[in-house]
This record gives sequence, C-alpha cells and structure tokens, in this order.
Amino acid sequence: MRAGPSRPTFTSAAASGSFLFRVWPGAQARRRRWYQGNGAIDEGGYRMIRLGVVGLGFIGGRHVATIDRCEGVALVALVEPDGQRRLALARDGVVTFASVEDMLSEADLDGVVIATPSHLHAAPTVACLEAGLHVLVEKPIATTIEDADRIVEAARLHQRHVLVGYNRRHSDVVAKAKDLIGRSLGDLAAVNGQWTVRKPGGYFEQDWRRNRAAGPIMINLTHEVDLLRHFCGDVESVSAVGTNRVRRFDKEDVVAVTLRFRAGVLGTFLLSDSLLSPWSWELATGESDEFRATWQNCYRFMGTEGSLEFPNLVLWRSSAPDPSWMHPIEAEQISTRRADAFLTQIAHFRDVIVGQSPPLATAWDGRETLRTTLAVQESTLSEKTVRL
Repeated sequence: MRAGPSRPTFTSAAASGSFLFRVWPGAQARRRRWYQGNGAIDEGGYRMIRLGVVGLGFIGGRHVATIDRCEGVALVALVEPDGQRRLALARDGVVTFASVEDMLSEADLDGVVIATPSHLHAAPTVACLEAGLHVLVEKPIATTIEDADRIVEAARLHQRHVLVGYNRRHSDVVAKAKDLIGRSLGDLAAVNGQWTVRKPGGYFEQDWRRNRAAGPIMINLTHEVDLLRHFCGDVESVSAVGTNRVRRFDKEDVVAVTLRFRAGVLGTFLLSDSLLSPWSWELATGESDEFRATWQNCYRFMGTEGSLEFPNLVLWRSSAPDPSWMHPIEAEQISTRRADAFLTQIAHFRDVIVGQSPPLATAWDGRETLRTTLAVQESTLSEKTVRL
C-alpha cells in the first residue's frame, strides 16, 4: 500500500492545448455593451445567451458569480421575494423580480437556473419549461417522485431541456474515470465507496438540520448515487441500515448501503456526517478552499482485469498473461485537468441551450437518482431490501 496522502498530478486545459468549452471571442469585453444595448448579437457574430437565476442562497449566489465568469452568457434577471434584498442585488443590466411569474412575463431569456430549496424546485422549473425556456435545476431534482415526474413530463411536452445540477459530472476526472472503467478493468463486478465526514456542531444549531429530511441520505447521498449510476448504470435493489447513536438527533448519523445494479455490478457505500475521516469527494479533490484536502481516494472500482481508485485516479493492473493475486500488480497514477466544475457546468448549459450538446444529467437521470436515494431511506426505516 502507498503510505500517506499524495497530491495527484493535474494539467491545465491551456497546457494540454485544449479547452473545456467553446471560446466566445471578446465576450467578456463586450458584455457591458451588450447589457446596455440589450442586443442579441455581439460584434463578433456570437449571440449572448441570456440567463436568469431563481433562488439566491449560497448555491444561487455561486451560480451568479459563475455566470459572470462564463464566456457567451449574460445574467439578465434575478428572482428574490424580499424587497430589501432585491434593492441590494440590483446592478447594471440585471433586473430583479419579486416572483418567477413576473420574471417570465417581463424578461427576455433563453434559460433559467433554479436554486431554490429542494422541496421548492418543481413549481418554478415547470413554469419556466411551460414558458419555452431551458432549465438548469439544482440537485436533487425534487424531493418527491411526483414532483420529479411533473418536471420530466413538462420537459417532454414543451420540448425543452432540463439539466440537473450534478456538477461533478462536469469534472475531467469523471469523464476520464468513465473511460477507464469501460476499457481498462475488464468485467466490472464490484464498487466500494464512502462519504464520511464530521460536520461541525454549529451546523446543527438550526432545528431543521436535525430532522430526517435533512440527514445525510437526502442532503449528501444524492451526489454519490448520481456518480454510481453514471459509472455502473441503473440500480436494481438497495438494502441499508442506519443509526443515530452518535449525535442522537432524529436524522441518521451513519448509514451502510448495499446496492445491486441491473448490469450485475454489486456495490457497498458507507455514509456519515458525524465521523472524522479523510474520505470524501471534497477532501479527496480539494475542490474548495473551505475544506483541507487529504487527497485520499474514497471510491474503488474492481474488475476482472484491473481496479481503479477514484477520484484521484490510480489504475491497478498486472502485465501477467493470466493475472492473479500471485502476480505483481502495478499502480499507474493518471493525470487529469483541474477546472471549476460549476464553470464547465454553466458552459455546458449554454451549449445545451444552443443545441450543441444534450444535457449531461437529464431530468430522467435526476428522477432515477432521486428514486434510488428515497429507496435507501425507505430501506433504513423498514430494514428490508427495496427493489426499484
């Protein structure tokens, strides 16, 4: 085994000679003129994609900042019910509205980002689809299957795209891992993963964060389920056990999950927001300065011809003609490009809107990830296997 944390090797998009999104020449310099003139075409012949954002909490604010940095898009509308906050958010070229209905009746838009609390995703998403707009809705797509189905049906009926905000899918490491799993591991048969962190005590001072609806299954597992489905396909059944013995709140503290995928892959996953450990996506990738990176991998994909540690890609294979545990197994560190996944997600949304790309995470993907996540919660309560 390799001792100690080791920072993975990354290359930049510029250094590799490629770009993560189409460059829209001079868009940053021309954006202010576009705001002032409200024209559809810039002087280089590129149409700026006009976006609105609904919901201005932490994630909504991050989307606003990301749109400001993305080529080829312009933020033109914000929805904020509170009047004083609307005044504080006002700026050149961006109109603030009290409601989604007001925005849809007055703003000229191509797409909308929905970043309201999860249980309030469905209504504004459906309204925007009915108005003929494409939507990026934050994860999870909804909190009930009924609401998710409303979104799926509205997208189908109005022939508009929904991109669900699973930003990890937009990382180079995810694309490279999917390729390696498909061609370097032989018959993929097993996966093991974990997301085990200890959130600070202050996080739980608000009573709602102690409830089951705000436990790690509904808040944090959705990202992990999306990745597992992305790599291994749809889930056939889940079995899970949970406990609240650490903090003694209503919500679960620790959950152990067993998954059977329709492709035949078996998986296990350990989940906790109450245990001090170096194993989680955030700590493994160092994607945010908010967390101190450990660079410790938290997933392992295992096949008949090799295995892959993820997200800091380490490929384990043997050069023996008929390899077994009696032969040397060599590790290869795979280099990846580092990029802001929120930025590449907005760039992807832009390309979805103009018809250059299908959504990387569709409304149906969001619905199936929600269904699997709800099945895990059901299994912890019933102590029975849940078939999907």
